[in-house]
Amino acid sequence: MKTSTLGWLALTTATCVALCIAMTLTHLPADTHPPKLLPELNGQLQAITDIQVNDATDHRLVTLHKTDHGWQVIPLDFPADPSQVATLLDQLNTLTVVALKTADPSRFADLGVAEVTLPTPVPAHSPSLRLHIEGIQPAIDLLIGQPAGSLGSYVRRRTESHVSEVRPAIRLPRSPLEWVDHTLIDLAETAIQSIDIQRVDATSWQIHRQSPEALHTEVSPPLTPRELPFAGAADPLLKNFSPLSLVNLRAASAASQGTDRSVVKRFDGFDLTVIRQGRESPCWVRLNATWDPTHTGDNDRDPKNSAVVQRVAQFNARHHDWEYQLSSERCSALFQKRSDLLRITP
Repeated sequence: MKTSTLGWLALTTATCVALCIAMTLTHLPADTHPPKLLPELNGQLQAITDIQVNDATDHRLVTLHKTDHGWQVIPLDFPADPSQVATLLDQLNTLTVVALKTADPSRFADLGVAEVTLPTPVPAHSPSLRLHIEGIQPAIDLLIGQPAGSLGSYVRRRTESHVSEVRPAIRLPRSPLEWVDHTLIDLAETAIQSIDIQRVDATSWQIHRQSPEALHTEVSPPLTPRELPFAGAADPLLKNFSPLSLVNLRAASAASQGTDRSVVKRFDGFDLTVIRQGRESPCWVRLNATWDPTHTGDNDRDPKNSAVVQRVAQFNARHHDWEYQLSSERCSALFQKRSDLLRITP
């Protein structure tokens, strides 16, 4: 075969490959502003009432539902992490299309954006998700597929026949637990007046401060200077509540199996009791707040008019029906024995 003929065939082949690539992936012109994937969200984020995350077969994994008191995680019916929801809404509002991947339906499955109906098998590790957003008209249905490198994702709107590469990458938690607000309470160290630790297998003891300005806590029953490792050895206990976070949660049992207790009193009269449920591992606790007017600086001692009483009622309404798993480290610190202070080193 002549050299000129071989050259012509090579050129023809290269041209065909280039055309195939161009048909598969169409990058937007560099001099144009990348269009938003969901332009209808502009100015409409507050109108969104529900965000539903489904798996590849459209089985519902979690729903975020907006109420008058904030976002709730369904089916747990527990408050969602407000910062996580805000981040998701901002991400959806700023998603930009950097390339049109393909309009060939035969490639949708490879990119994770094909319509899947049972009993079609779906790999257990499949990243594909379906996002349904309600509250705006029309509702948004988004099929989220494979990652596009480390910075983007392949997506397809159900109302469109082409796949887009968008940025930033969309990473949605699949478990309801990953969406809940893990912070149970956040008490500033300076706000805590005392912590009373009551154990069933040891003598109760307490740390306390005379004022918010006190440099260190005092221990009661007191330790001798010889026993106390250093001044302020008990101060780290104040950090256990800033914040106190859950690892897991479950519905509260009908009968409390409370054993050890840690009672925190604030200078404003807000008292918190952490009640350990049994002595087994992992560590589960229940929370209960009360108002102690002898510790408050409120001029008006009428419970109906006290801001602290209102916070107590709101706290109990949120936590009354739940038990929370704490980390083993936090549990040990909350219910430690007085003798444990002797082993602390600065």
